[in-house]
Amino acid sequence: MRPLRSTLPAATRWVAARPGIALLADGRIDDWVYARYTSYLVRSAFLVGAAVPAGSGRRVLVRTAALAAGLTVLLAGAVVLSAGSKLRDELFVLWGLPDVSFLAADWSRLNMFRATAAALVVLAAVVMVRFSGGRRVLPAIGLSLALFGAFATATITAHISVPHEKVSKDTAGTFRRESGIGQAENVVFA
Repeated sequence: MRPLRSTLPAATRWVAARPGIALLADGRIDDWVYARYTSYLVRSAFLVGAAVPAGSGRRVLVRTAALAAGLTVLLAGAVVLSAGSKLRDELFVLWGLPDVSFLAADWSRLNMFRATAAALVVLAAVVMVRFSGGRRVLPAIGLSLALFGAFATATITAHISVPHEKVSKDTAGTFRRESGIGQAENVVFA
């Protein structure tokens, strides 16, 4: 048997290594929960997650939903066990956990229980609607998820982006004035 590194292209090995990099990154709580280092997988995961309810029969749908729910609870438990007291004691960086904060409706701390419960409620709602209406409800599910995503984006923008922009704008203006940087000049940070 040949070693793994010789059988897979470098790009494939890099993609496979990214989740490990996320766990080893800089040790902040949000590295364990937010997909910053694995965001390239979000689109694929969404497509797979959308394809299963769309193309599956009842038995596969129930099994897949149960597996997804179990994996979600297992991963949430792993975060809580691994992070331990850091969940209460460590600095909470709101812009590092927008999705989890939205799901938990808690903008002041990481609430894994509420965020996990909310994610499972969304999953259950999609499965129940799909289960009760067959394939004819797929457009309604798609529209509902799109509206839910738009609501999440607007809410996250209002709670995180807008307040952060106001603080950053004041800080950036002060920095520029104090350092003597003119309007037409650019500053590059490495």
